[in-house]
Amino acid sequence: MAFVLTGIVKGMRALSGVSEQGSRAGERWEFISMEIADPKFCHVYACQMRNTDRQFKDLTEVKRVTDPKTNQQVERSVLKEGKDYTDHKVKVFVSSITAGEREITKKDTQGNEFSEAVMQVRLTVTKIVDLGEPDDDE
Repeated sequence: MAFVLTGIVKGMRALSGVSEQGSRAGERWEFISMEIADPKFCHVYACQMRNTDRQFKDLTEVKRVTDPKTNQQVERSVLKEGKDYTDHKVKVFVSSITAGEREITKKDTQGNEFSEAVMQVRLTVTKIVDLGEPDDDE
């Protein structure tokens, strides 16, 4: 079952890396991550477009960047110029919904960092349509 989500993009970026653990250790991964806010119900949805999606190559390009962990030059997918839809209204088709645990880093009241596992729902999306800048009432 697929459905349509229309909302305002609060953040959008291309992510890529190499799996460090498990059965996919050593495999390269990449996807586009977006946070889409539904202005009617005030929900923010964590959305991902897989690199196998036909639109992925239209939105991204590969560039050489310095990896902050290793300080070495690596190839990473980044959004192409003009393809960051942050603060734009978009329509996306949701092809699947998954939920899983995610480790996040937080700070306590004294500024000490700690990790916490949280459940996160992720929407896999396809067919991103840029509807431009939203109206003032959206």
